[in-house]
Amino acid sequence: MRIFSNFTRVCLISVILSTTAQAIGTSFLTVPYSPRELALGGRTAAVLGDASLSRGNPALIVGTSHQMFFSYTSWFSGVSGSSALMVQPFGKGSLGLSVRHMDVSDLQMRTETPTDDYIALFSASGTTLEATWGQKFQNLQVGISLRGIYMDTYVYKSSGWSADAGVLLPLADEKILIGGAILNVGSMTDLDSIPPTLPTTAVVGITLDTDRLLGVQWEGLQTSFVLGGEISDIHGTVIRIGGESEIGNFRLSIGSRISKEVSAVSAGMGLTFRRFVVDYSLEMSSSQLGIPHLISLRMTLP
Repeated sequence: MRIFSNFTRVCLISVILSTTAQAIGTSFLTVPYSPRELALGGRTAAVLGDASLSRGNPALIVGTSHQMFFSYTSWFSGVSGSSALMVQPFGKGSLGLSVRHMDVSDLQMRTETPTDDYIALFSASGTTLEATWGQKFQNLQVGISLRGIYMDTYVYKSSGWSADAGVLLPLADEKILIGGAILNVGSMTDLDSIPPTLPTTAVVGITLDTDRLLGVQWEGLQTSFVLGGEISDIHGTVIRIGGESEIGNFRLSIGSRISKEVSAVSAGMGLTFRRFVVDYSLEMSSSQLGIPHLISLRMTLP
């Protein structure tokens, strides 16, 4: 049995945490929750009618009907995951309950010497259980989310909690939507002796109903323009630009995000059939770590 000195053990732990931080760590909390979110360039703080977008602003859950949502994510670096969300009217507002799990396997534990063989294979994962509530007060929508977090890396585990709070202000008969939120404020227990840092983020966004604002409408066609941004320690300043066109039961979404480290373009489509909506999206970025895909099924219940 190989015995490591305390110094070597600390080095190995540091290598494990640094090499898996982008794969799982607490960064899994920033991975887009739904295909529509990814297609619009990421977190969207001001789009109504889709409860799956409330991960970018909990106020977006207000006014959505009784819905169930399921999604599958194939993310960068072999990370995959799944999500489930249920939303229903609650009092004068809406209540959502969701669970999400993401993991990556076959990670290699190595020393700091690149030429050494790996010591062991291991996996990492992250799981959240979340409750979201929102309500409308006159013309202002507000929402809050509270989630429990559990993550593990190699033989080390950490748990904690985080909270989100957001607002949405519809203007000009909902032709203009302005939203903002603070996401992932909370704390985590130590992962061995190193406390994970939560990706606390400030998000703002505006959505313009371009058809109604310009006074030009084509029969059956609806278009919108989405502009947003965020500030966080993990991603710095990010600008997001997107748009959607919807005709009949088909919706096309495109988006982009620009930051100091990574730029990306994304696209997605949604197809509505009676009470069911199927969404799919993908993204291409300058990180060259692969092309992530998201697919989801959303059902509106009686």
